Amino acid sequence: MKFFKNLSSLFFLFLFCSLSNSQTISKNPYGFKDIDFADKLLRIGAGPKGGLIYPIGESICNLINKNTDFSKVRCVLIETPGSEFNVMGIGNGSFEIALSQGDNLVRMTADQDDGPTPLRLVSVLGYAPINLYVKNNINSIDDLKGKKYNANTRGTGHASSGVDFLNVAKLNQESFNSTVRIPPSEIGKEFCNQNIDFGIFTAPHPLPLFNEIYKCNGKLLEIPKEMIESMKENVPTTKSVQISKGTYSNLKQDINSIAVPLVLISSDQVDKEAIYRMVKILKNNFELFSSKLPFLSKQLATVEEMNGLNFELHDGSIQALSSSN
Repeated sequence: MKFFKNLSSLFFLFLFCSLSNSQTISKNPYGFKDIDFADKLLRIGAGPKGGLIYPIGESICNLINKNTDFSKVRCVLIETPGSEFNVMGIGNGSFEIALSQGDNLVRMTADQDDGPTPLRLVSVLGYAPINLYVKNNINSIDDLKGKKYNANTRGTGHASSGVDFLNVAKLNQESFNSTVRIPPSEIGKEFCNQNIDFGIFTAPHPLPLFNEIYKCNGKLLEIPKEMIESMKENVPTTKSVQISKGTYSNLKQDINSIAVPLVLISSDQVDKEAIYRMVKILKNNFELFSSKLPFLSKQLATVEEMNGLNFELHDGSIQALSSSN
């Protein structure tokens, strides 16, 4: 009799576990199938602390790890020198996903002569204007000559945007009194200490750095329209934008500028299922996700919109963005 009681207990225990497991599966809001796949650990190259893309990477990692029970995917945040380094890191396998400026992605793969690139576009998260900050006594591009220029830390998107700007402005290092490379977190302090007269900083608005610039006898200077058009021709992923008056208390009129896409990239060697699950999580939570980072777009770019950047998309991303839920 004791044997049958034990057997009955085991049966109800099995039934309880089965129902619990069924409820867990049914509560999966993403509908992920119970299958095995590679690359369950995604290392994300996120840029330097104090830079534009680091908090985006941090937020993506937190979102992925919050949903690990559903997706089986985990994320590890890796601080890097910046956008250009991240593109190289994907190429050499240092990480599975990374953040970058779209112009860096195009620029760094355009001159490759060793066959098709393994890099793949995963998501377009938003656009960031290229901002020219200057001392108040600088009123034109010609006034930049003989001044102290911050060329930004090597490997950052700010540095590469600066190179693009100097090219269309027909300026070089010899045009200036001095050239320094200040990390993003120290630009405001160095500007206020008179160690910088101007520089390029690629970031959306409003940004605390520019409040600091205005407080220290600085301002944002409009990039001439002909230069904007030249930059758009040189870097097709960019688009014209306007920084609205009143964005900063001392900004009294609209400023024309040019913006670069903020993109999430990967490699064709990273498992399609892993990327699919990551993008599905990002897509389903993007409204809440972007509300904490208000400079991002309100929704992820569609497959059609990303195709406009003329860069090959990751198959996992296409699957996630094409799904109806």
